[in-house]
Amino acid sequence: MANIRRMTKKRLGELLVQENLISDEQLTEGLEEQKNTGELLGEILVRKGYVNESDVARTIATQFSFPYLSVAHYYIAPEMRGLFKLETMEKYCFVPIDRFGDVLGIVIAGLLDQDIIDEIEKHTKSTIQVYVGKVSEVKQVIRERFAAAPPAHPPAAGTAIDVTAPPKLTPIKKGKEEEDETQEAAAAAGDQKAKSAGKDDEAVMQELEQQFKKFRFFEEDDKGKEATEEKKG
Repeated sequence: MANIRRMTKKRLGELLVQENLISDEQLTEGLEEQKNTGELLGEILVRKGYVNESDVARTIATQFSFPYLSVAHYYIAPEMRGLFKLETMEKYCFVPIDRFGDVLGIVIAGLLDQDIIDEIEKHTKSTIQVYVGKVSEVKQVIRERFAAAPPAHPPAAGTAIDVTAPPKLTPIKKGKEEEDETQEAAAAAGDQKAKSAGKDDEAVMQELEQQFKKFRFFEEDDKGKEATEEKKG
């Protein structure tokens, strides 16, 4: 949580100037345009060609020790959809990705103010774990996975929707021989699908879990090991 608190006291433009990625004049120009358009400063500076998305993401991740996550290649938990209003995610350029107990993982593409962090934690009743992503990827995920059209029969309020899940079909009764052939074909198709599944997604998920443990639980693990060693001694 300490890193999040430090983040809310910083400004992206100042960090980019400190890293010699933009000049004071470019920052002033970007801030003036931000007043008129309401866009994120980082997005404006990227559009003007003063920095690239990797510069912005790397600066935030390095400054606050947040892990980087390519959210476009990460599986978003179905229950994340409907957690926040679309307008809120678009305005502040962040997406929720998954929940680990009482900890909610979000990917940001810019710095969030303290009041926004507090509102997110209050709304979700969770502690926030921050990951850093690129503006274009965060917006792509919002557009493709959160802004999709709702189903014909919307679920009850608060119920998440997995827009990627195929509709459930009513099975047709078949003869035993035909049923056996169908099951074999389905098994073969499942094996093929498993082999062709994107390795990037699996690798990213493993990396996310490792980073999560590293950034949230390493102190507890160390204390546990020390206690064990004391008992043995």
